[in-house]
Amino acid sequence: MMRLSIPLRQALAKLTLPVLFAASFGVVLLGKLDFMVTERARISLADALAPVYATLAGPLGVVRTGVEQVSGLVSLDAENARLRAENARLLHWQAVALTLAARNRALEATLHWVPSPALDFVTARVVADAGGVYARAVLLSTGPNHFVRKGQIVLADGNLVGRITDVGSRSARVLLLTDRNSRIPVRLEGSSTRAILVGTDGARPRLIFWSGPAPREGGLVVTAGVAGAFPPDLPVGTVRYTRRHVPEVVPTADPERLGMVQILSGGLAGLPAPDGTASGAPGGASVPAEATTGTPTGVSTGASAGASAGASAGASTGASIGAAAGATGPAASAASTAGTTPASTGLWVPSFVVPPAAASAGLAPAAGLPTAPAPASGPASAAASAGGAAPTRPG
Repeated sequence: MMRLSIPLRQALAKLTLPVLFAASFGVVLLGKLDFMVTERARISLADALAPVYATLAGPLGVVRTGVEQVSGLVSLDAENARLRAENARLLHWQAVALTLAARNRALEATLHWVPSPALDFVTARVVADAGGVYARAVLLSTGPNHFVRKGQIVLADGNLVGRITDVGSRSARVLLLTDRNSRIPVRLEGSSTRAILVGTDGARPRLIFWSGPAPREGGLVVTAGVAGAFPPDLPVGTVRYTRRHVPEVVPTADPERLGMVQILSGGLAGLPAPDGTASGAPGGASVPAEATTGTPTGVSTGASAGASAGASAGASTGASIGAAAGATGPAASAASTAGTTPASTGLWVPSFVVPPAAASAGLAPAAGLPTAPAPASGPASAAASAGGAAPTRPG
């Protein structure tokens, strides 16, 4: 064994802390400079460990179930008594629910109610606590040929759990709603009160920035569906107040005991997809150009809608709409025939002009379309009938 001299050992002891500090600073700087490289390395490691986690999840689940069964034998009598009382209450509410369901079906049939479309989803298995940059996240085993994308919503038995933040070739990471980086727009069921659900890195997220009255103790919290970020009316949890009178939410799906989860096909509207389309389109469908360019769809479709419905409107409707809007001159005439107001107003007014052949056939206006009053007699009316473009100013 080589022995170092005393001065050399003293010099190494003095250099140990600066060298370690410089090395740690270099590692942090390298991670900041090339974030994509470190992100791909982390996802590749998660993909490699996902099969191992999936293999270990089975035996660990059996051991956990066995421990719970043994601990449940200790309080078996008290548990049976509680279950009997709960069963009696559930039988009562079952009868109430059946009555309300029958009444609801009758009302839906009377109102010709259109049901909401069913949510499309795929199922994945939770294999590990992902950790990483998030305190509350889990890792899903998705298989090699999956269609999971960043931003998709994750449910457990129909209840909101979180959303996808990272996607690999065989795995995906889910940011749970209890993480402090999670922000979810929610609504209190039975009222118009909306709020933001903020994670706390604990078992219960809390409510902030609510509108209207304070959240009610025991109230049901659902997603608000604001701006297409989340599908509306997904169950989240119930309101509980702390000792400091802070409203928290008890999640309906326990994030600590997740097994199989459902990944909705739609995602957050603001997250870009790998193919350049908006991830909010269901099933990965491309978002129309109007949604990204900001051009109102009604402007591009108004002319065609007016032309198709023109056979059922009055011959002077375009002139009447132009007159009601107060437009005058050639610009107003062109706007009334094209289905828009002059460019200075920035408004779109549909005009339904009947071709002369259809007008001579005596076609009546369709139900729901705006009809113009009978044109006044006189030179102005004759000019409008002859030109079909000069609006008349209301007297």
